[in-house]
Amino acid sequence: MGEVVQVLERKFGLFPARFKFNRNGSVITIDAVERCWTNMQNQQGRVSHQFRVRSGSNRYRLNEDTASGRWTAWPES
Repeated sequence: MGEVVQVLERKFGLFPARFKFNRNGSVITIDAVERCWTNMQNQQGRVSHQFRVRSGSNRYRLNEDTASGRWTAWPES
C-alpha cells in the first residue's frame, strides 16, 4: 500500500510539510493538510496516522506507521 517516502519537514511537530519519494528522489512540498486521522489497525493496538494532503493540483495520502516510524504515500484522485 503506497511507496515508502521520507518526511523531510513537519509543521508544529506533527503535520508533514515536505516529503521525498525514495524511488525517484522527487521532493513534494505540501500546501495544505486537508484531513488527518488515526487508525487502530489490529487487536495488538498498532496505530497509524493518516494524512490527506494537497500539493498544487495533486493530492496524496500519507500513512505513518507509529511502531516502525515508516512513512508511505500514494496519489489520490
